Amino acid sequence: MFRGIKKVSLSTMIWAITPIKSFKRPKSRLGDVLNLEERRVLVKHMLKKILLSQKKSKLFKEYMVVTEDKDVVK
Repeated sequence: MFRGIKKVSLSTMIWAITPIKSFKRPKSRLGDVLNLEERRVLVKHMLKKILLSQKKSKLFKEYMVVTEDKDVVK
């Protein structure tokens, strides 16, 4: 082991990073079958399921959602 370097378990360093584009114009390719509000509800539901699955798996030390949309943060 290198001098001055602390041994850290890999499991303590794993983050779940989830990118989300926006709730403003979500899943535009579904526009022919779902209206804007239905697509927003779908994306919010999908994000909730993803985050709950990550937490339930107990594989991650930390969680991060990356977005430029302030509404996603809420």
